[in-house]
Amino acid sequence: MGALTLLRGTGSRPFTAREAACAERLAGALVDSLRSFVTARPLRSVRSLRPPGIVVLRPDGSSASATESAKQWRADFTGGPVRACAGEFDSLLWTLSYLPRPHGSVALARVPLASGWVALHAQPLQGAGSHAAPDMMAVTIRPTTGTELLPAMAAWHGLTPREQTVVERALEGMPSKQIARRLDVSPHTVNDHLKAIYRKTGVSAREELIARLA
Repeated sequence: MGALTLLRGTGSRPFTAREAACAERLAGALVDSLRSFVTARPLRSVRSLRPPGIVVLRPDGSSASATESAKQWRADFTGGPVRACAGEFDSLLWTLSYLPRPHGSVALARVPLASGWVALHAQPLQGAGSHAAPDMMAVTIRPTTGTELLPAMAAWHGLTPREQTVVERALEGMPSKQIARRLDVSPHTVNDHLKAIYRKTGVSAREELIARLA
């Protein structure tokens, strides 16, 4: 899921229907450009020995506390390929934390940094209210796992559901013949899927694909 929000300052006139229609017409070109930008970079999780960072947010989005490693992850984000400012990073944390979802469930976002992809998990702190929006949220920032990165990879690189399933089985260490039996297809079909996956993701072999997701 993604979103682009256009805002005008307090006291400014609202967007007109014509302006909204113009923005809507730009959506396809923006998506194509963003996809080209992201897929041009090698797909990989961050390789870091840094511990996960934790940020505790108040309902207004301000930070109540943060670990030192969280501050380091934040610095990586603002120096990443998107060159986001600190305020945009804070906005991302707040948006992730307070997206509508079943109470108590964990929200997950995957973000590309210069060093690779990281995962952001948001969940209410224990003891938060059970009916209204939680009073406090905790966001954990750490390197992605292969299973977390795979859905993002599939979306950005245009993998089909069956191709994504083939990658899932490959990440489990299954050889092509075993994948074929699991999916009830021929080994030749699995190899065709793998060739398509390699072409779409810009890798040359199964080992390289797994290494980028491991």
